[in-house]
Amino acid sequence: MENLVVIAARTAHEANRSICSYMGVRQPHWKDMTEDYKARTIEAVKAIQADPKLTPEGHHKRWMKAMKDAGWTKGKVRCHELKQSPCLVPYADLSPMDKAKSVMFLSVVKAVLAVKV
Repeated sequence: MENLVVIAARTAHEANRSICSYMGVRQPHWKDMTEDYKARTIEAVKAIQADPKLTPEGHHKRWMKAMKDAGWTKGKVRCHELKQSPCLVPYADLSPMDKAKSVMFLSVVKAVLAVKV
């Protein structure tokens, strides 16, 4: 059975994928993501777990660093193959919908981690 951190990562990814789909951006299901991507998402969950007061802006800064460290650059559209994302900008420069993704990610992770099994 998956541990709670992995469940939170998978659940937050799938919620994010749903928002991306609404925005017209294709993002693969969790099962189809690379192990590198899954590891970065799990690390994001651990960062939220370690700092429950992490803000959406702080989460975005951490995400940007992780993406840049993994070789991603700013591009006009998100492309996993080219490792490009238009969200590699300061939080203040994100669209309201992209800011909402950070809020949602934090909320989903905190909700899943709050489950006592």
